[in-house]
Amino acid sequence: MPGNRTHDAIVIGAMIPLAPILYEAVGPHLTLVALGGWLISGLFLSPDLDLPSAPMGRWGPLRIIWIPYQHLVTHRSWLSHGPIAGTVIRLAWVAICLCPVAVVLMGKGTVTPEIAKAWLHAHRPEVWAALAGAEGAAMAHSLADIFLKGA
Repeated sequence: MPGNRTHDAIVIGAMIPLAPILYEAVGPHLTLVALGGWLISGLFLSPDLDLPSAPMGRWGPLRIIWIPYQHLVTHRSWLSHGPIAGTVIRLAWVAICLCPVAVVLMGKGTVTPEIAKAWLHAHRPEVWAALAGAEGAAMAHSLADIFLKGA
């Protein structure tokens, strides 16, 4: 299977031909959002977070949040490397881990469910672009695992 360097090269290299295609399809703003989602997903939310890996190490001291995930998710299962499911599960895991931060912000009145809902509604295209970018990077990773077995 491809190593961390190969996966990182694929994540970054694929952005080069992807950028002009996205630019023509959705314009500059959503292109940047989608490519940002792609880059963050590819480097920090990789399907390989289910084992000790470079993406896990990039989390620094916060990598501790991925230890329970590693015990719950089998490597290369549909829960980690599967289309849509893997990305949704990793994003949900981060959201769960951020719940204490959200509770603190809600307690201070900085964020309320109404504010969060209004923000998501107002930024729906950006949210979908970021999610599409995140899923694209995850699928590039999984396809590399399938097609580059000896890399």
